[in-house]
Amino acid sequence: MRVCYFIQNHLAPPQVSRLIEALRHSESDRFILVGHDEFAGHCSASEVRQALGVDVFAAREPLKRGYFSLLKPYFDAVEWLADHDVDYDWLVYLSAQDYPTRPLRDFEALLATTHYDGFLRFWDATDPVNPWGRRRQGVVRYFYQYSDAPGWARPALRMLKAANGWQPFFQCHLTYGPRFGVRRRRLLPFNETFRCYAGKQWTVLRRACAEYVTERVRADDDLIHWLR
Repeated sequence: MRVCYFIQNHLAPPQVSRLIEALRHSESDRFILVGHDEFAGHCSASEVRQALGVDVFAAREPLKRGYFSLLKPYFDAVEWLADHDVDYDWLVYLSAQDYPTRPLRDFEALLATTHYDGFLRFWDATDPVNPWGRRRQGVVRYFYQYSDAPGWARPALRMLKAANGWQPFFQCHLTYGPRFGVRRRRLLPFNETFRCYAGKQWTVLRRACAEYVTERVRADDDLIHWLR
């Protein structure tokens, strides 16, 4: 069995090097790949590669929190592994801030013997009882179509935001930049047979699952446009 650890990074090498040194103590055959965000301005992908001695590729666009771009390096990593003929059985998705809290041999032994195809934290996005602790958060996040608003519109959106809780037609948000969302039921990609789930970005998936998700992202333009 071979595990690929994919690390998403945007800082200079010292922080991620701590994680990589821990992964190098793995007793199994493993492959380490880093996706580096050069747009953050800390250093280049080549500098990270030289400092860490692992395979590194550069993100194709700036990674913005709260945007689909933050997930894109994962799909790029799956394609990078295929293009470079890297053989692996599991893909472990990590941030540079992660660090093992249990011996890697125990974790990898679990992967070697489990009958599951993946480990991830998820929940029904429409469930009013959720880890967010906010009843309508899933509907607000995934059932509206959002557009970025210009910076000068922030004061107006701040006033309109007061209406978020008492009407179902639009939503205004400022957390990740000014955004205005409209409820577009006819365009909604979710239904009784295609449910909407929310969850954590960081996953552990068998290779076949990681490749399936990546193929779906590349092929289903309408769904990805909605999620973007």
